[in-house]
Amino acid sequence: MGYRDNIVGKSPDFEFPATKFGKNCLNLKFQFSWLYKRKWLAYSSIDNGAYCKYCVFYANNEAGSCNQALGQLCFKPFQAWKKAHDKFNKHESSNYHKQSILEYQSYYSIASDKTLPINLQLDINKEKQRTNNRKIIIPVIETIIVCERQGIALRGHKDFGPLNLEEPIEDDGNFRTFLKQYLKVTVDAGNDSYLLARENCGRNVQYTSSQIQNEIVESCFEIILSKIVNKINKNCYFSILADKTSDISETEQFSLCARYYDLEDKKIHETFLKFVPVTDLSGRSLAQTIIDELTQLKMNFKYLRGQGYDGAAAMSGKFNGVQAFIRESYYSAIYVHCSAHNLNLSISYACSVPSIRNAMRTIESIYAFLNTPKGQFEFTKHLNKFKEDTSFSSQKEKLKRLCPTRWTERHNSIDVFYDFQPVIISCFEEMILYSNTETSSKAAQLLSAIQTSEFNVSLIIIYKIFQYTKNLCTYLQKQNIDLFQALNHVDIIISQLQSIRTGFYFLISNKNYNQQAIKDLSEFYSDDIVQEVIETEVKLWHTHLEKLSIKSVLDALDNCNKDLFPNVFKLLQIFATLPVTSCEPERRFSTLKRIKTNLRNSIG
Repeated sequence: MGYRDNIVGKSPDFEFPATKFGKNCLNLKFQFSWLYKRKWLAYSSIDNGAYCKYCVFYANNEAGSCNQALGQLCFKPFQAWKKAHDKFNKHESSNYHKQSILEYQSYYSIASDKTLPINLQLDINKEKQRTNNRKIIIPVIETIIVCERQGIALRGHKDFGPLNLEEPIEDDGNFRTFLKQYLKVTVDAGNDSYLLARENCGRNVQYTSSQIQNEIVESCFEIILSKIVNKINKNCYFSILADKTSDISETEQFSLCARYYDLEDKKIHETFLKFVPVTDLSGRSLAQTIIDELTQLKMNFKYLRGQGYDGAAAMSGKFNGVQAFIRESYYSAIYVHCSAHNLNLSISYACSVPSIRNAMRTIESIYAFLNTPKGQFEFTKHLNKFKEDTSFSSQKEKLKRLCPTRWTERHNSIDVFYDFQPVIISCFEEMILYSNTETSSKAAQLLSAIQTSEFNVSLIIIYKIFQYTKNLCTYLQKQNIDLFQALNHVDIIISQLQSIRTGFYFLISNKNYNQQAIKDLSEFYSDDIVQEVIETEVKLWHTHLEKLSIKSVLDALDNCNKDLFPNVFKLLQIFATLPVTSCEPERRFSTLKRIKTNLRNSIG
């Protein structure tokens, strides 16, 4: 900078050398007054010529007309003093001279700290733009997250164009309504930066279009799923849970979940991953879908230790089921039939006894008969009468239908019917007096059926048995139970039912550990444990257990020192991840119904 700024003209006392020009040999020389009139001018005593001190440093060598190289005043000395005024005027009016002056001024401002360098200016402008864009998009993201968390549809009849805080003529959707409310609240709170950023931005950075909304929703999904998968991979061993259902458009949706033991909070988690639409429902295709989806999610297959599905042939088939095809590639992924489904099948099989089956059908017929407007009126009238005149204390108000698939609901239906039986009998006794022969005949038929000894004995048996299985059915649907706890509770129920049946407790013995069992276990999980030391480690662990009161696998994990019993700890962790039921994927079916409704399906 110093060199450029110190280019000055000569002092007034300097004697410029004369140069002879023309035939008359005129002695002409550089004039000192030119330096006052033209601040850009400088004189070189070495070259005895004039230069433009700006163009020397900043002019492009090919900035002349038609990209010709620059010459005098720029890269060569000007010495034709006779033509000085014309040359100087022409030079001052040239574009490259003007550009050189601008570049010098920019350089001078930066060098003297009056202006930031252009790269810093660009960085600052970018940061300002980035901050401004964040103020525009943050309210958009938070609004979308609130809507999605609450299951609220985003778009309305008119959801395009610039956003303003005035009330719209036409409904512009929940998203724009909530976004405007967000901006109003921040302004009322004294922070108008979000609103000002939006008002001063261009129409192409509103971030309110349907495409942007979908991209934000997709980004949120990917972030959440990535965190879930990272947590699963961090804890190593996991099991996959899956079930399928049809959505409102009759598309088969595969619900995928993962079960794992968290080493930090020491709890078992069953976490939903995603819905996957499927068309081919064969076991091989569904198995490949699971593998492809988990691979895409970057889940570590070498730690897959369990599979939990229902008993459908496509899922549980020994040769052509999903579990069989997955075990071809990942043999350690043990298949566990959903315990809740197993319980339902067992109860369903028990209910196939003729007397029990007939009683259940009679209960279904009574519900259908009393579920008509006339039947509901009579039932409600008699129910209110019972509550007023007797010690009838039931808080229930109506009968419940026997659900054909969910046995948990059947338990509740039997409880309600058992409580309401006196009310039903009283109701039928009045309805058989109706003049309508069809109604009175049906009432008489049902009244006769529920007053038989066979029906009442069957009802009492169903009611008593369901008292035991109801809690078990509910318990098996919990997320944080393990197979050890599930089997213990099943054993307790079986023992109790045997006691009711025979009058004494039938104790089902559990096999203790033996050397062969330990050997088989170590061979199966040879990739996870050290086979040479597992037998000794299990013996030490068994001795350690005698001092403790262990009721579940979680208790065992909590009391297992990972450093002292590393192989036992891994086996316990794998055991904790083995699925008990496939209820978690089924729970997501109700979520699917909320997401893909009739209205949303009709608009695509």
